[in-house]
Amino acid sequence: QKVDFTYPVHADDILVIYATGLGQTSPAAVSGAAAPGNPIENALVVPSVSLGATPLEVRYAALVPGMVGVYQINVAVPYFIKSGEQVTLQIQQDTFKVRVVNP
Repeated sequence: QKVDFTYPVHADDILVIYATGLGQTSPAAVSGAAAPGNPIENALVVPSVSLGATPLEVRYAALVPGMVGVYQINVAVPYFIKSGEQVTLQIQQDTFKVRVVNP
């Protein structure tokens, strides 16, 4: 379900984020080929994800099986996140940062 003002993030949620550009995988992905389901091609450098100033636990970061160049990142929202606050989701890998802001 899409996160928006109608369906906000709650404490203890698991967020599923789709992204591109997370770089090399282990085992190495074949350029231009759909990712296999077995073995899973995990991101070699796991991104850090935060909601506002709160770091989120990254539980999974790998290419999506059957897709080309699309990664799935699963993160756990901690129990102490306050509801009703509008905050920025930030994904960082090495020195590259992406911020996702509500429209």
